[in-house]
Amino acid sequence: MNDVIDFLKDYIWKNGFEKLSEDPFAVYKAIVKPGKGKQGIEPKRARLVLVTLMSKTHEMARKGSSAVEIVSHIQSEHCLN
Repeated sequence: MNDVIDFLKDYIWKNGFEKLSEDPFAVYKAIVKPGKGKQGIEPKRARLVLVTLMSKTHEMARKGSSAVEIVSHIQSEHCLN
């Protein structure tokens, strides 16, 4: 999981937090594409990041929503039970 966290920190630092909402698929493409001397993020985890960004969960977390509210939102937004 640290690899995903490190990627997102670096991505936000370089591109700004707003880019996560503006183009989630670009974030996904960047996360699965390995950088110099690095491996890309495992596709399964990269897809979870994409779903999270598409559901705007990162915006809810930034606004201080609870974990229960966030999980409920993801489940309803993506028809997950």
